[in-house]
Amino acid sequence: MEKLKNILFNKVTIGAILLLLQLVWLLLFFYQLRSYSTVITAIFGLVSVLMMLAIVSSKDNPVYKIGWLILIGLLPMFGTFLYLISANKQPAKKLRQAIQESEAR
Repeated sequence: MEKLKNILFNKVTIGAILLLLQLVWLLLFFYQLRSYSTVITAIFGLVSVLMMLAIVSSKDNPVYKIGWLILIGLLPMFGTFLYLISANKQPAKKLRQAIQESEAR
């Protein structure tokens, strides 16, 4: 009885049970999400098309724009996410002030 108690309340056993429960929950979540897949895909497509139109209308270098358009066209949500995070070419406010102060000297 003591050995069974040690096995059931072992850290590894509890961790494995919790991991299994998390996996079951994740599978059930994706199973429920499956019924909304066409709506989600349409929303993602619309967002990526709007982002591509914003990129095309920007005044950036055409080569720069083509690279982003290809990435967003191949991987719509990942490309859009990367563009929103990394495409800001303006330096931060403190850096911009430091640059202006050094240019004023």
